[in-house]
Amino acid sequence: MSLSHSGSGINQYRNLPSLKYAVNDAREVYRYMIEVNRVPKDHIWLLLDEDATLDRIRSALGTQLRGKAGKAMAIQSSLLCFFYRQTGE
Repeated sequence: MSLSHSGSGINQYRNLPSLKYAVNDAREVYRYMIEVNRVPKDHIWLLLDEDATLDRIRSALGTQLRGKAGKAMAIQSSLLCFFYRQTGE
């Protein structure tokens, strides 16, 4: 089975108070996916703060992950995990 992961964490917003834990949570899930679940680094995307734009999230989920999953689907089944953390404390 092929496993892919896309994670996003946003602490900094333009017109809202800053958050404290979203970026750390996203980093921890990223670390867990690599170290425990053994997701290859070329099958995982982590977007934080200003890099977690709608266009980049769409690209990670649409273009990049679909490309990885499409190649894997020809041989075996695929699983996508998506983590998005932005809620207030």
